[in-house]
Amino acid sequence: MIILKEGSIERINKTKYFLCKNCGCVWTANKDEYEVDIQYNEEYYTCKCPFENCEGIGFAISKEAAEKEIGGRIGVFRGEEIF
Repeated sequence: MIILKEGSIERINKTKYFLCKNCGCVWTANKDEYEVDIQYNEEYYTCKCPFENCEGIGFAISKEAAEKEIGGRIGVFRGEEIF
């Protein structure tokens, strides 16, 4: 086996953003908090919705999609970086 391009440990451990189609909650989850399923060579990341009384499942979305859902930039609060 020959590696053509090395992977990144940061990519493996990357925090993902999730959206619950049931209640509209948007949240982040670390590698240990979400599940990965592979179907037809596609990866699907899912995580149980953390919103109280919601039994929905969230699906991974991009950071840009999460920012659109919450109506602002992630990591910025009142013009200052918070992450």
